[in-house]
Amino acid sequence: MAKSDFDWMTVHHRPNPAAFEAQYVAEIRERARLLFNLGYGPAQAATTISSALAWEFDVKVWPRTRPAFTTEVRAHIDAVYARLTPKG
Repeated sequence: MAKSDFDWMTVHHRPNPAAFEAQYVAEIRERARLLFNLGYGPAQAATTISSALAWEFDVKVWPRTRPAFTTEVRAHIDAVYARLTPKG
C-alpha cells in the first residue's frame, strides 16, 4: 500500500492552543447559560460542568495534564449568571 493511497486520513494542521482554549471557554459559558435557563443555581452548574470536563479530560485517557481553563469554571459561570440574573 502506497503512502498516498490514504492521504485523506492524515490531518494537516498546526495545533492552536489559543483556539482550543477559546472553544472550551465558549462551551463552558454556553453550558452555564443553558443550565441557568433550566433553573440550576451557580453551584449546581459548577458541579455539572466540572464533572463533564473531568470526564472529557480524564487523566487516565488524556495523555497530558488537564488544561488550565478547567480550573476557571466557576469564574466563567459567575460571569454568565451575573449577566443573566435580573437586576432590581
